[in-house]
Amino acid sequence: MNTEAIHASIDRHFSGRGREIRHRLVDLQAQIRESFESASSLEADIDNESNESIRQLLEGQLKWVREDRDEWFKELEELQEELNDLERKGQEQKEEQGCKKE
Repeated sequence: MNTEAIHASIDRHFSGRGREIRHRLVDLQAQIRESFESASSLEADIDNESNESIRQLLEGQLKWVREDRDEWFKELEELQEELNDLERKGQEQKEEQGCKKE
C-alpha cells in the first residue's frame, strides 16, 4: 500500500494529534525503507568502484544515509511513545466517562 493510501485511511479513522503522529510514522517508515535500499545500492557501488576519490565520495554519502536513518529511528520511537500515551489517556477518559454514566 502506498503512503498516500495509508494517509487516506488514517484520515478516515483518526483526528487531531493522533492523526498527525500516525501520518509522520508512515512517512518515517517509508524514509527508513528507502534509506536501506539507498545504503544497499551505495555499498554495491563502493564495492565496484576502483577510483579512490569516487569511492570516498560514495562512502561519505553512505555515512549520511546511515546518520539520517538513525535520526529517523529515534524520531519514530519518540512518536510511537507519544502515540501510546495518547491512546492510553483516551482509554482512561472513556473508562472514566463509563463510570460516570453508571
